[in-house]
Amino acid sequence: CIENIEKGNRIVIVAGVSCLDMQLIEATSKESVEAINTFQEIKYCPGGSCPQVSTMLASLGYKNVVAITKVGKDSNCKELIKQMSKEGVDCSRMIVDSDVQTALAVLPIYSGTGGRG
Repeated sequence: CIENIEKGNRIVIVAGVSCLDMQLIEATSKESVEAINTFQEIKYCPGGSCPQVSTMLASLGYKNVVAITKVGKDSNCKELIKQMSKEGVDCSRMIVDSDVQTALAVLPIYSGTGGRG
């Protein structure tokens, strides 16, 4: 239980699925939400249970947060590890497998409303 872990004194292991979220900022859609016409910027964020929980714990000040998940040996993996590492997550135990691909979720963030697709 998270409440029982003292910040900085223990290793926190987070295991689960992972993907890289690619957010299309200020997206516009004329005909339907399935068709993105334009966007202003791309922002990458950790996605999936393991990356999101581990980065959240690290950002809250927990030390020694270790992520255990399987990813592909590809550019999405490199970006995911970059995003997680900058938050202080230990990614050295992630399984990098050249036979699989790291999942990518494309998430439009719509102009005006900020709603997600």
